[in-house]
Amino acid sequence: MLEHEKRSARRVPVSSKVKIVSALHGETHYGTTRDISVAAVAFETDYVPHHGEELELTVLPGDATVKPLRALVRVTGCTEIEPGRRYAVVVAIGKVID
Repeated sequence: MLEHEKRSARRVPVSSKVKIVSALHGETHYGTTRDISVAAVAFETDYVPHHGEELELTVLPGDATVKPLRALVRVTGCTEIEPGRRYAVVVAIGKVID
């Protein structure tokens, strides 16, 4: 998918719990999704990742009959929402894991 196609991809608002595992140091953090597209996921968390950092992301649906979305992702943006407490993170989906 070309860069301009990624940015114009339709974003679906989704509010689900998300588990974030850093590939850099293995720490686990949690957050809440804001929206999902075919190319990216935006979420809020108390974790401040580095630009370009690789993460394993698991979107945990509220419905137990729906399989969680697990993916290897790369951080493309991080903005402070609440000073020192809450951050909006955007990640590009690299590979979906079964």
